[in-house]
Amino acid sequence: MFRVLEDINAKNADAMYSAGSAMTIGMGVVKGANFEADFPSEATATDVFFVTKEIIPTGLDTLKGEISDYALEAIAAGEKVVLVKPIVGEIYWTDQIDSGIAKDDYVVVGTDGKFEKATSTKSNLKVVSTEVKDAGTHAGIAIEVVDWATVS
Repeated sequence: MFRVLEDINAKNADAMYSAGSAMTIGMGVVKGANFEADFPSEATATDVFFVTKEIIPTGLDTLKGEISDYALEAIAAGEKVVLVKPIVGEIYWTDQIDSGIAKDDYVVVGTDGKFEKATSTKSNLKVVSTEVKDAGTHAGIAIEVVDWATVS
């Protein structure tokens, strides 16, 4: 899942792309050819986007009074997506992470779309909290977009 905790008002979100493969809301992606968003070929923080989509119940889910966002977070290959570009000063929350990430770590998007600890590269995505829980129960990390730093 993906939540915007602090963002810059009136920023464009790119809705021209489709998912190049199956993914989950909150993963990190890069823009590819033919307006397809997909996972990077190597771990990176350069030109990455958070992937999301409109959460609209379909089929039998439309008959339910309320439905959790988590029941609708899967994105099928070929489905239209919205790409959110992280800009310095913004803070986002995602649960699409690898284990072993701690507060003050820098993260990058791995080849599986999950955010992982940066070990020897540049990143501008700094973990400011591992304590924020979505809806009080879903664990994830809060990522602040900061100036670029070389991680060693």
